[in-house]
Amino acid sequence: MLAERLDTVVEQQLARLLQEAQAGDRDAYRQFLVRTRELVRTLLRNRLRSASALDDVIQETLLSIHRSRHSYDPARPIGPWIRAIAFNRLRDSGRARKRQQDHVSADLDWENAAHPTGGADAAGPTFLRAALEALSEGQREVIWLLKFEGYSVSEIAGRTGRSAAAVKVTAHRGYRVLRTLLRVR
Repeated sequence: MLAERLDTVVEQQLARLLQEAQAGDRDAYRQFLVRTRELVRTLLRNRLRSASALDDVIQETLLSIHRSRHSYDPARPIGPWIRAIAFNRLRDSGRARKRQQDHVSADLDWENAAHPTGGADAAGPTFLRAALEALSEGQREVIWLLKFEGYSVSEIAGRTGRSAAAVKVTAHRGYRVLRTLLRVR
């Protein structure tokens, strides 16, 4: 019960500080960021193993709060707003780590790729590169981002300026070309 009150009191203080900051009070904004940093640290401390990863997510959270501070509605509780931003940055951090791990794995797989006829040989990577080079630039970009970089269809759509449907069609057509070239069914 006391913890709930403390959370409510802390959230009310944070809301007041952010409102004052929105009105131009720099000191209030500095206090808001210091207190928010500690709140976010408490929220995420047990979700990240590395202290540096925790610090990175906290920093990204504070940057996101800074960028979207104008969108905070004082009529709504500030706690859920801060938590949503913090957990979104945590999720983004996890995706970035997964992409990095997948990219390293893709590089290793690329270098040790098997020839499509079955046996592993030195021509494998060259053959795969040649097959990818046979794709249109758009198909190659979409397939690379999907399969080697680990981006989602919606992330690729935002990154390339295409619709999600166009990304899916481009990937499908590219897969069809690769299946023909590699004779994979």
